[in-house]
Amino acid sequence: MLAVVFLPVISRDDRRGFDIVELVGYIAGQDGEGVPKRGLTGGFAMRSKRALLIAGVTLLLMPTAALAHHALEAQFDTKETIVLTGVVKNIDWSNPHVRLYVEVRNESNTVIWEVDMGSPNQQFMAGWKIDTYRRGDLVRVEAFPARNGSNVAYGKKVTHLRG
Repeated sequence: MLAVVFLPVISRDDRRGFDIVELVGYIAGQDGEGVPKRGLTGGFAMRSKRALLIAGVTLLLMPTAALAHHALEAQFDTKETIVLTGVVKNIDWSNPHVRLYVEVRNESNTVIWEVDMGSPNQQFMAGWKIDTYRRGDLVRVEAFPARNGSNVAYGKKVTHLRG
């Protein structure tokens, strides 16, 4: 397969004192025997330079994308597991994470816990449906607690408790 691509080439015209932009035809592809063809601007060398540039820019931007999504260990203590037993107050299926709000009662007070359950797609792949857990359901949640001591946790497992 052969393709002709026109690339802008900028050159300096010292007589006129300005840059000239020309469209130079470039033949990309292979001949019938699988040998790379050379075009007017260097053929396969130009294509490999472009691929190298794209790979370099991608590698430069990858750490930025990785840092954009916070690490689980930074926000939650993954070495400790807590168990919350309570009633579902609300469930929020919005991106980027499903949030399950559980009302937990003890002898002295009632606390609402916000349990981060991961992305909606993760929950669907785990077999959840929009109505798997409803307001008023009694649940048991195994979760990683927040490092800052707040009533936020990252859910590992949620179980319906039939009352």
